[in-house]
Amino acid sequence: MIQINRNFCGGAIEVIAADKIDDIKLNIPKDNQSCTRQWFYFAVETDQPETHGIKLVNAGKVTFDKAWQGYCVFVSYDNDTWFTLPTTFDGKSLVIEHNSVASVTYYAYFVPYSLERQLALEERLSQNKHFELSNIATTLNGNQVTMFSIGDMQAHKKNVWLIARQHPGESMAQWISEGIVNELSDIERHQGLFDNVNVFVVMNMNPDGSQIGNHRTNAQGKNLNRCWSEPSALECPEVFSVQREMKEKGVDFFIDIHGDETIPYNFIMNNSRDDVGALFKRKLADKDPRFQLKYDYATYQNSCSSACGVSSCGAGKTATAFISETFEATSLLLEASFKPLKNRPDTECWNHTSCTELGHNIARVLSNLFTGLDK
Repeated sequence: MIQINRNFCGGAIEVIAADKIDDIKLNIPKDNQSCTRQWFYFAVETDQPETHGIKLVNAGKVTFDKAWQGYCVFVSYDNDTWFTLPTTFDGKSLVIEHNSVASVTYYAYFVPYSLERQLALEERLSQNKHFELSNIATTLNGNQVTMFSIGDMQAHKKNVWLIARQHPGESMAQWISEGIVNELSDIERHQGLFDNVNVFVVMNMNPDGSQIGNHRTNAQGKNLNRCWSEPSALECPEVFSVQREMKEKGVDFFIDIHGDETIPYNFIMNNSRDDVGALFKRKLADKDPRFQLKYDYATYQNSCSSACGVSSCGAGKTATAFISETFEATSLLLEASFKPLKNRPDTECWNHTSCTELGHNIARVLSNLFTGLDK
């Protein structure tokens, strides 16, 4: 018997046919209240290990239709240890062929980051006396938007903000933020940083979307990164609450962490009027070979797609634009790839582990930037 299961945190798939293990036909679903179609995460369950032949038959109609060029699917037998497999794309269907060695096999667009993992991390880090965890909003589905305040919160210090996963399908953003907070938990190593700044981290801006398997929107169909002009407390309490905290505490340096579906590089767009953002980029490129300076939205192909009707890629104010205009602060957009990195083709797999390592290095560069000491 073959079963296709999506009944877990972040699960998303539609079954067309699953009668034959070598000819499973599936659809990538839309977000629950929007036209966005991109994220998938499901399990194939059989009586014994078998060779899987899977077609995502509507892959050519997703929101970012250039996402499948050079794409590798993420696979796991225990929902914990993940590896990648090459895929083929014929312009219509994304094809996955896999000789599974287990009776349960998970497939995902990128390595998922569950709310359960987030809660466990928050519980552990809350034991650190330098970390204060706050519930700053309750979402439509009753989830909490949480924020770490790290340091002694003295008013004369600069305020550094990092937010991640406004778009829930961009799970690499939360893996990166996990690396950041784990690195910053070593307060003694980064004492020079905390002598000068207060740090605020929102690891998951969109817990509802993360839970129900949306790619780009919250449970009410709102693209949070287009709601920063006048966020509604009812429709996007996630942005409303974070913006309220920012106005109360102030912002001097900001990074919004995302994932990009089409560009096979990690990069930063600098929305700042000062030189600090450019310096941060150079330091990060020197520190971590997974990050590079050559390719970004200005120098690579345009990844904005109109596959789901009238494109909304440029509609509404983004977080980085709001921060730059409101606080005149250094405002950076970090985009991490869904694909294998072209600048690291033979050295390592780009996955959740390398995301956390990049997060560690982001924290180290922040420490260097605000102390002048090379950690």
